[in-house]
Amino acid sequence: MSRMLLFLVQLFGLTLFSIGSVQAQEENDITKLFRNYIQEVDALNQTKNIENLVKLLDRDFELNKTEVTLNGNTRNITIDRANHLRTLQQIFLTEAIQVNISIEQIYKATSGKKTAVISASIKADVKYEDNEAQKVTILINAVGANKNGTWKFIQMDNIEVIDERNLGKCPCRYTQTKQGFETEVVYPSGFAYSKKQDAFTFRLEDGVKTITVNDQLYQWKKNGELLNVTDGKNTALGTTTDNKKAVSFILGDLYKSNCTEFIERN
Repeated sequence: MSRMLLFLVQLFGLTLFSIGSVQAQEENDITKLFRNYIQEVDALNQTKNIENLVKLLDRDFELNKTEVTLNGNTRNITIDRANHLRTLQQIFLTEAIQVNISIEQIYKATSGKKTAVISASIKADVKYEDNEAQKVTILINAVGANKNGTWKFIQMDNIEVIDERNLGKCPCRYTQTKQGFETEVVYPSGFAYSKKQDAFTFRLEDGVKTITVNDQLYQWKKNGELLNVTDGKNTALGTTTDNKKAVSFILGDLYKSNCTEFIERN
């Protein structure tokens, strides 16, 4: 047998073995549990009911999640079962949001008598107000346990990678206060959308007007030029003499990774 023929036999033999392994994995307990979980999450678009999901997660379930943005920034959070279910419910109860989830690939699924492990990736396509908003790949490593004859997930480690995001119009509510303004912005976060409130405080000291929000400091010059002076940056944001427009410029700085325009809503 020639070396080339031997190589091809080894290559296709390995390929057929791998395919057979994946097909076998599809029949084990952890794969069935995973498919059921993904189907129930996707069904939330119609059912809005998390009761079926509760049955698939152990009471001590824990989710470790890392979000990777388009610009490479990361955010890590760890949440328990109650907060995970609450987050899913908030996402799918928002009428403007439509999230379609499907399994992309199951890489490995090993199931024993008491514990099992699965490694897979899923795709999430997110629409906001019927417009394509973003596409996300979620890499999942999950551990399941057999509790009294019933398989449940006890832990998941997710990495959410944003593949595409259509930066665009973010709805924003402005409320004038004694100190300045409060805003509520709806912006893309992970594979869904989040709301965040920010309080803007206007001050005039020694003839210098400043605006503070969160840990950021902005200087508003007499000629209308607005600067981010946090940590001595002096980054120019725009020029205006209108308070609300100044807040809009600052929002553009705060949410530059998520929004290109802020649409005022009631």
